[in-house]
Amino acid sequence: MDTEIDLTIDIEDLKILYLHTRHAYKDMLFDEWVIVAKTSYKEYHSRNLKDLEKYGTPKTFSQWVNGQIIALTKGLI
Repeated sequence: MDTEIDLTIDIEDLKILYLHTRHAYKDMLFDEWVIVAKTSYKEYHSRNLKDLEKYGTPKTFSQWVNGQIIALTKGLI
């Protein structure tokens, strides 16, 4: 059964995460980076759904992105 993944997100959240991770992606443009971010999220989502007991219910794309931002900026504020 193929589950449709909701990739709804505030574009500003994606821009913030992009700014915090762009050093790791060298010359990648934002639009290219968004594709990579969505692919990473889909992999995370799929892994969690395959083993709910181990990983728990997957976060939404927005929660996942914001969690990444929090992890990267913790201690900077």
